[in-house]
Amino acid sequence: GCDPSDVLSAGRNYSVKLVTMQGRTPRMMAFLDGDMKCIVESARGNLATASKAAHVYAGHPNYQGANAEISRLTYNPLPALQADNNLLGPKAGEVRLKKGNFLGVISTSTSYKLSFELTLFGRVSSWGSVLHFSADSNIASEHDRIPGIWTFPGDTRLHFRSATSGNYNDGCDPTMKLELNKKYRIQVSADALSNTLSVKINHKQVCSSKASGLLAKGHSKVFVWAADPWYEPANGQIAQVYYRKF
Repeated sequence: GCDPSDVLSAGRNYSVKLVTMQGRTPRMMAFLDGDMKCIVESARGNLATASKAAHVYAGHPNYQGANAEISRLTYNPLPALQADNNLLGPKAGEVRLKKGNFLGVISTSTSYKLSFELTLFGRVSSWGSVLHFSADSNIASEHDRIPGIWTFPGDTRLHFRSATSGNYNDGCDPTMKLELNKKYRIQVSADALSNTLSVKINHKQVCSSKASGLLAKGHSKVFVWAADPWYEPANGQIAQVYYRKF
């Protein structure tokens, strides 16, 4: 399980979201008012399989009910994302980066272009997560950074990683520093034909490097985060996020 340490205030309304996902290891997360409060990743066993006849209680007959009321109870499968569509949603505007903000599941390819708008409002002292495509965890296999984008600690430079057979943390880092409060169009790409990783900012190529091994193959079930649950989020917002296979 996953138990937030927050003590809830009586009489106040909270938005609660519980998320489970099965990669190589099971993961459980709890959110209060949109903020991730706990995450548990366990190597022991798998999540329970789906049931066609599950019983739903509010509260359970074997326990005393909490002195509370609930509303707007929903239960949904993980969102399915589609390449060539805005991964934030067809009507989404700017989205503030938040730790553990899970967008959904997508199928990836070896060669891809990932583009998005990014506005930074400040620097963070650690690696600042922007977007992270991962089949399971942070950096345990060649499908865990396909790709991942961060800002450098204490800086506005971008850190682009895309796993290869020779290096799960392969990538290409532009030297350009982004100005605060300015919107940029970012594109990161992996090209299997030339075996290169590259970055464009405002349609100008600012970084390109040869991969140290074969680019990671496409995967049918990849989790998309903005920002991921393993790092602090970059201090900024994103919009118009598109993943294109080629």
